[in-house]
Amino acid sequence: MRYLINVGLLTVCGTLCHAQKEPQIFRASAFDIGKSQFLMPAVAPGQVIEFAVRLPASMVEALKLNFIRGETPVEAAPWPLKLAEWSGKVRYRETGAEVRTWDMPVGGVRYVYFPGLGETALVTVQFPWEANRPPLGLDVGDYGASFSLSAAGQETAPVTARVVGSAPLLSGLRREGGPEGPARPGDRLTILATGLGRTSPPTPAGTAPRSPVPLEPFVFGGFNYGPRCCQVYFDFDNPSMPLGYGRVPVPAEEVTLKPGEVGVYEIRVTMPPVPGSVSSCTGWNPGSGSGSGNTRVTVVGDGRSDAPAQMFFCTAPDPL
Repeated sequence: MRYLINVGLLTVCGTLCHAQKEPQIFRASAFDIGKSQFLMPAVAPGQVIEFAVRLPASMVEALKLNFIRGETPVEAAPWPLKLAEWSGKVRYRETGAEVRTWDMPVGGVRYVYFPGLGETALVTVQFPWEANRPPLGLDVGDYGASFSLSAAGQETAPVTARVVGSAPLLSGLRREGGPEGPARPGDRLTILATGLGRTSPPTPAGTAPRSPVPLEPFVFGGFNYGPRCCQVYFDFDNPSMPLGYGRVPVPAEEVTLKPGEVGVYEIRVTMPPVPGSVSSCTGWNPGSGSGSGNTRVTVVGDGRSDAPAQMFFCTAPDPL
């Protein structure tokens, strides 16, 4: 199963699209384009990113998009470095003044058409695991990665994001024992995410592990502090309010790379006690909107505290 992060495409193009001569990345699933490096959400090695590329008329003709619609599938990992003519590169300053260029595995290509926006390519790539995270204390500023995509002999202008150890995005939530009814205290939950950083042993870019692979440990001052991952919080009282209102920290018991998928992690936690005052909620249908439940689970990495990854779901206290 290939993993995609969907991109919202409600963007006004106006007359610029008609005069466009070069392909242009205008949206990325993992970070906001055009913001200051100190403000934008970050990316981590291994991050799966879907880029939205506005195509000029010359590329539409070269790629024969009038005859191609839908998705170019990838049968299985490893992801190739070129798919349906598309390839990608990331230039990253790892240490000091050293800048390296990495080829990015391509996991999928889709073409869509939007009125006023024109032909758009949605290209899914992986920021290679092999790229090193910045040194401790230097997670912003100069340590930026510049992403560009190419097809039909044309290359996009680069877009830049800062690089950190972990920058989670959530893609799903599972509960042991089936989907019936709300989650209760003591239930085992598995949070699906991307962007949690490197693993130990290392995982080659574009590959899917055959068995769970743990995260790389955080070692400082000779002490091993375990996986450098994230903080997990549950909000019961005010799940639609900003992070920090009624939140309950929950330890991540295990964090591993999911077998069979590229760049997808599983975070395992146990449901804490649920307040008796929590609003009534039935069913089990986790989603990104507050209408999906009465509780919010939030995962905060070292580079995404300003835009935490979150999902909503239904919980209920233990019956008396």
